[in-house]
Order: sequence, then C-alpha cells, then structure tokens
Amino acid sequence: MAQSDESPPKILIERIRINSTLLTVVLAIISVVTTTGNLLVIWTIYRNPRWEQRTVSKLLVVNLAVADLMVGLLGEPLLIISHLVLKNSHNELANNFTTAAGLVLILTMAASSCTIYNLTLERYLSLEMPPWREKLFTGLPGKLSICCIWSFALLIAFLPTLIGKVDMIKLFHSGFFVFVAIVVIGLYMRMFIIIRKFNKTPLTQRINQPLVQPGHVYTAAKRREHSYVKDISRKNWFDLTCVLELRSQSSSLHIYNATSPTQSKEDS
Repeated sequence: MAQSDESPPKILIERIRINSTLLTVVLAIISVVTTTGNLLVIWTIYRNPRWEQRTVSKLLVVNLAVADLMVGLLGEPLLIISHLVLKNSHNELANNFTTAAGLVLILTMAASSCTIYNLTLERYLSLEMPPWREKLFTGLPGKLSICCIWSFALLIAFLPTLIGKVDMIKLFHSGFFVFVAIVVIGLYMRMFIIIRKFNKTPLTQRINQPLVQPGHVYTAAKRREHSYVKDISRKNWFDLTCVLELRSQSSSLHIYNATSPTQSKEDS
C-alpha cells in the first residue's frame, strides 16, 4: 500500500521534469529571438534613421523595443532558472525566481501595452488631427508620456503587494490588456479607413493641398506617412501577440505551487 501511495507523486514529478525540460528549451529559443530582434530594432533606428520619421515615434519605438528587450534579457532567463531550480527540487529558491520573473513579465507587458497605445494614438492624431498631435506628443509632453508609461507599469507590477487581493488583481490585469487591445484595434481600423479614402482621391485634385508645397511633394509626404503607419501596425500586431504569449507564461507561474513535492505528499 505504501508503494501505491507513493507512486502517483513520483510519476507526476517525473512528468513535470520532462515538461519543464521541453519548456526550458522553448523559453531559451524565445529569449534569444526576442533579444536579437529588439537589439536590431534599436540599432536600426540609431544607425540608419529615417528622416521623414518623427522624433516622438522614434522615442516610442525605442521604448517599446527596450520593454521587449527586458523580457528577453530578464523575464525569460528568470523563468528558465526557475525551471532548472524546480527540477532539482529546491522549492523556496524556485518560488523566489518565479516571483521575480512574474514581476518582470508584468512590468514589461504593462510598459509594452501602454507604449503600443501611445504609439497608435500618436499615429492616429498625426493623420486625423495634426494640431492635437503637436500639442500632446512633441517636446516635453512626449518625454513625460514615456515617464508615465513606466510609472504606470511599476504600479501595475507591484499592485499585488499593495492590495493583496489576488483575484481582483487578475481581473484588473486581464481587463487592462483587453481594453488596450480593443482601443488599438479600433484606432487602426479608423486609420486604414482614412488611408483608403486618401488613396481613392484622384491625384490631380489639388484643392486641399497647402499653398506652400507643390502637389507632388505633398502627395509623396502623405504616402510616406501612410507607409510608415502600415509598418508600425505590423510591429504593433507582433507585439500584441508577444503580450498575449507572455500573459500565458505569467499565468503558468502558479503551476509551481500546485506541483511542489510537499503538496504532492499532502495530496497522497
């Protein structure tokens, strides 16, 4: 009877070790790809800057790349270390690493989501209402927006320690990310409608063009602006998928507490 009581926890722990090994390999690959891709983004912006690209967009794109780079350099390596420590049955140390990884992942996810929101809003205002874009995203307000992004991300990351209600925090995190995704999708749908209307207008109509610029210069500038919006939209969609993937990773951190050897003995 003793062998039959002890056999299920041993089988469960063995399966967890196999799954953790596979997950460690996957996380290592994702970490390398994430780090390399975001370093290339930062290097490209500073090495070969696009002169028609606006300064605030550069700051927001670099901020987004830095947030994603923190995932590849800190979040995913901490998850890998926690898997390796759990494999050796060091539960307290594994819990410390998983807690640190969870804080880093939530911090970077919140910063990425807020940056995507600001970047989308800045692109929308540049197409629909350029004066408001100049008031909100140029000079000191643009730099303050980046400070507000990281301040809000720190607040979200350390909110569980301030409140202590886990269920309410999970609901708040899920609602926040869903709200950002809905707003971003709505703004991009509106931007694509604006671009489509502009492309349908004949290029021979010069009525709405400013008197300072010739028609072909104005048309070329608008087309560069629209192509840049499309490029940024592809980047934002990729980052939204990364946020959803990191959200699933952070939710999987609770597996460790349920699969620790002490709890498996109590279940037996």
